[in-house]
Amino acid sequence: MKYFYILSIIFIGIGLIFAASYGFIVSATGNINIVFPPCTSAPNACGYTNSGVLIGGSCSAIAPSDSLCLPAPPNPVGYGNACTSVANICGQTNSGTIQCDGSCSATVPSNPVGYGNACTSVANICGQTNSGTIQCDGSCSAITPSDSLCNQPPEAINLDVTDNINYCSFNLAEISLSWQFDDVDTGDSQSAYKIELTRSSDNESCTINGTGSISNLYVPSINSTCLNFINYDSSELGYIWKVKVWDQSSIESAWSSPDTFNTPKHQYPLIDFSWSPSNPSQDEEVVFTDDSTVYGVSSKSAWVWTFTDGNPASLNEQNPTTQFNSTGDKQVTLEVTDSDGYSCSISKTVNIQLELPQWQED
Repeated sequence: MKYFYILSIIFIGIGLIFAASYGFIVSATGNINIVFPPCTSAPNACGYTNSGVLIGGSCSAIAPSDSLCLPAPPNPVGYGNACTSVANICGQTNSGTIQCDGSCSATVPSNPVGYGNACTSVANICGQTNSGTIQCDGSCSAITPSDSLCNQPPEAINLDVTDNINYCSFNLAEISLSWQFDDVDTGDSQSAYKIELTRSSDNESCTINGTGSISNLYVPSINSTCLNFINYDSSELGYIWKVKVWDQSSIESAWSSPDTFNTPKHQYPLIDFSWSPSNPSQDEEVVFTDDSTVYGVSSKSAWVWTFTDGNPASLNEQNPTTQFNSTGDKQVTLEVTDSDGYSCSISKTVNIQLELPQWQED
C-alpha cells in the first residue's frame, strides 16, 4: 500500500510536467489524451516549409529539400540599363533605367517656358522689326530687317565760309555760308534746311529756315531774316554756325558739326588821294595829298606811295612831293594801313604834260 501511494505521486508529478509541456485532454470516459502543439520546419532556399509538432521543445518537421525549388525566372531583357525619355518638342530628354515591363522610368521634360509665344526682332536703324516666335533656347526666331530697307537720314557736311573776300572793297553781302548735302540713299536730294547762327560776343542766336536744294546762303538773305545779325565785330570773337537738312521724304538730319568765322572789327580804310597841280608838266613838282578815311577807333599808321617814272619813284610819307621824268599817263598808287593793321590801296592815272617853253622878250 505504501508503494502504491509513492508511485501514484510520481505519476502525478510526471503528468503535471508533461501536461505543462504538451497539454492533455481528459475524455468523458476518464481517458487522458496528450495534445502536441503544431510547428513548421525551417524554409528551404525557395521558402518552402514542412509541418510538424513540438516534442520536447523541438519541431518534428524537417525542412524540405532545395531540390524541390523551381529556378527563378530571368529578369526582363535590358532591365536596369540606362535609357532616355521621349524628347519634348525641343529635343530635350530625361535619363532613367529600363523597368520590369521594359519601359523607361524617365518622363518627358516640359517644353521651355514661353516656347512658341509671339516675339519681335531687334529693330534696324529706322525702327523696323520682324515677327517670330520664342525658340527652344529662349531666343526669338525673327531676324532684324536690313538697314538697307530704311531711308537713312542725310547729313550736312563740309561747312565753309567764303574766305576770298577783298576787304578793301568790302561788302558784307560778299560773305556766304555753304555746305554739302550728303545721303547714303542713292537719288535722295535736299528739300529743306535750317541754319543756326550764334554771335559769340553776346551769345545771341538766329535761326534761318529755308526750302529747296540751295546749299549756300549770302549775308543779305541771312540779315533779311535776322535783322543785320552779321556785321562788323569789334569783339573779334566771331560767329558759330551749324546746319541741318531734310531729304525729299522729310527725313531730318542731325545738326552738323559747328563751324566758325569772323568779320573785321570795322570797315577797312577807304583810300583816296589828290594832287596839285591837277595837270602837272614833266619835271614839275607835284604834291600828293592823302584823302583816305579810316574807321572804328583806328588811325592812319603807314603810307606807301609808288609813282610810275617818278623821281623819286616811291615814298612813305602821308603827303609826298615828286616829279615825273616823262610825259604821258602815269600810274600812282597809294596804300594806307590803319592802326589795326587793315591795309587797302588805290591807283589813279596822272597825265603829265609837256613843259611849256619859256618866253623871253628881246
